[in-house]
Amino acid sequence: MRSGWLLPLLALVVMVAAPARAEQGVTDTEILLGGSNSFSGPLAFTGEQITKFGVDLGFKAVNDGGGIHGRKVRTIWYDDGYKPQDAVANTRKLVEQDQVFAVIIPQGAPPVVATLEYLEQNRVPLLFPYQSSTVTRGRHWVFQGMTMSDRSSRMMIDYLVGRRKYRKFAALYQDDEYGKSFLTAFEKDLARHGLRLLAVESVKRGVTDVSAQIAKLHTAKPEVTFLVLVPGPGAQALRERQKIGWTDTLMVSTGPLTDERYLSLAGDAAESEPSDSTAIRSHTVKSSSSSSEMTSTATPSSRRSMSAW
Repeated sequence: MRSGWLLPLLALVVMVAAPARAEQGVTDTEILLGGSNSFSGPLAFTGEQITKFGVDLGFKAVNDGGGIHGRKVRTIWYDDGYKPQDAVANTRKLVEQDQVFAVIIPQGAPPVVATLEYLEQNRVPLLFPYQSSTVTRGRHWVFQGMTMSDRSSRMMIDYLVGRRKYRKFAALYQDDEYGKSFLTAFEKDLARHGLRLLAVESVKRGVTDVSAQIAKLHTAKPEVTFLVLVPGPGAQALRERQKIGWTDTLMVSTGPLTDERYLSLAGDAAESEPSDSTAIRSHTVKSSSSSSEMTSTATPSSRRSMSAW
């Protein structure tokens, strides 16, 4: 049960950070946390899952159990739509107007990176950022919440090269901190095996049409194509792959397309024939008995809500 370790960790953050910040957001009865997240835009489903059906349910369990040293935890959320400039405005509002004690589980490398220096300068704890860029590593006020891109890359490439014996790789990535962080890691890890990316194509954040990029990658004939994308262009990449009959590449998603909800955006382009080992497959999240009791039947748990909870 995640709240089992969340409670003592948050209590430790309160004790360590609060004296330096005159206990902003902490009273005798309450600890105020807040976050800027995607409740609209390409990552809206994840935003709702990790906040309302993840963090908030986790804190409900904490509060029902008496809170943290008698203090109940309250959360405030604002929508940034996966836009860095909106994330910055929301974060400043949370710190300067709402006076939260800490910012919790903001989503996506671009919004998180945009707010990082402000939070560091103001000594505001950043709890469990839901992103993979290595730029948050080693920061004094950041408490990590996800596996970083370099570690994810190492695990994927060691498996694909070592166990699966693939040798030809390509990548389609989002041209920002999210995509570049993975691209750097891929290049480094492939080099350890004496390999390199045969082809690389990028897409600007907010663009969903990747047909030209897929056509170019197809000509390179990679055995594995990494998709470092958000759901819209990721699903479109699968549809375009199906459209041109590109059946001899394994498409590996680094993030959102590993979720069954987002993978369904590609329709039957995400499905594979029994003999076709190259398509991305959806893995259904199995809810534990404890977490299923915390979620309503109207909003089934996903791996997003469970990881945040």
